[in-house]
Amino acid sequence: METLTQQTGRSGSPAPSSTAGQRWVMLDCLSNRRAESSATVDGNTMVACRTSTGWPINVSFVFTAAPASSLFYYDWAGVALVVDERFHRPVVIAAHGDSIVLQMMVPQCSTMKRSAIGYSSDVTIDHFLYETGAATGRPPSISMLPACDLPMPFEGGGDPSRGNHRRGMRINDTGVLRHGEDELLIAQLELACDEPSDTADLYVLRVGHEWELKQAVPIVDVNGEGNKGDKTSSRWRGTDAVFPIGDRFLCWVNYNSGFLLCDMATVEGGPKLWRVPLPAEAIIETDDDDDWPRMQQSRSMGAAGHRAVRFVSIDPRCCCGAPGMSTCAQGRFAFTVTTWTLAISTDQPVAMTWVKDNVLDCYDLWVLPSYKGLPRLYLQYPTVSLDNPDIICFVIKDDNFDRYEDWKAWVVEVDMRSKSLLSAIHCSINRSMGSCPLSAKLQW
Repeated sequence: METLTQQTGRSGSPAPSSTAGQRWVMLDCLSNRRAESSATVDGNTMVACRTSTGWPINVSFVFTAAPASSLFYYDWAGVALVVDERFHRPVVIAAHGDSIVLQMMVPQCSTMKRSAIGYSSDVTIDHFLYETGAATGRPPSISMLPACDLPMPFEGGGDPSRGNHRRGMRINDTGVLRHGEDELLIAQLELACDEPSDTADLYVLRVGHEWELKQAVPIVDVNGEGNKGDKTSSRWRGTDAVFPIGDRFLCWVNYNSGFLLCDMATVEGGPKLWRVPLPAEAIIETDDDDDWPRMQQSRSMGAAGHRAVRFVSIDPRCCCGAPGMSTCAQGRFAFTVTTWTLAISTDQPVAMTWVKDNVLDCYDLWVLPSYKGLPRLYLQYPTVSLDNPDIICFVIKDDNFDRYEDWKAWVVEVDMRSKSLLSAIHCSINRSMGSCPLSAKLQW
């Protein structure tokens, strides 16, 4: 099969203004590789630190402009390990500005030996802040963040002094927000376990201080009384992603319900979480847990400038054009892609409305001369460009192979406004198998 190379040029769609020096990257959070085994590591990004148990580690990045993946490398400095590194390697949790939050499961043993089950079960959780230094003109640096020993709600208070039960962070519940050169905030959302889901807890760290727990933060529907009685709140079983909007807001997304918006400028006083439902036609009435992985494959949301969000949904359609999966061979992989935009308002009372932007049919894409050589398959894992929200990146996987080495996948870059294919590049196996990169604006 012919391989498409990077296409030149972009459409005339206007791009929103961006913060000076920040570039859009897609950080490969999980495919961390040992730096000593790769010749591509950028020595200018390498920093050294020690874990809370004293183990030395080097961390580095290879930053590449999106839609290509920026890679994250590490190696244990002068330490020969026999533990299962898949369990202990660091991962990227969140990124914004010049800051990247890392998490690592660190064995608490004096020698890192393999246990009977393949890894040390006695671990502690370390968090690090990697700063590129681009904002200040200094070299990159890394520092250990304070441990968050605040208990989770279902732990019933717990023991705040427990050393090996530190709170872990997840890419779907923790965000970082850089405001200027001197202020950096990390926030983790914990939704209530029981209904009604009208409050949530926020764990907040202002770098340079200790963690704070903001308990029972009220969740307010954007249209007040209008959401009472619907089923939107009952579908909030968790969040799928977190992203910053400008340098003021954090947004926690549930791909079948909507998003929770927090103005972090108010977090010291009386913060609120504004619950914004998805467009009505995008809400799927389902209680089937099997539908949740499909949501993450077919939906995405991202910042569209400093005061707006863009929502993307890939939906199957019948060969006749009607919505829903087709059963015939001709329409087996048929789909549409729809985008909506919502402008953020801080006025009281908050009233925000989704506006449908563009609808792309699969045949709009498949018939393009630039699409030649790519399989006519379902698009997956959409990502909104942080340079131009009219541009969406997708993954195409060709699973029709006999040998593993014949497996192929691509990242394609599509302008939804002009319905044009801008580029297509081969992507890593982790990215195509669901290990989605973290989309962020970084200074590097």
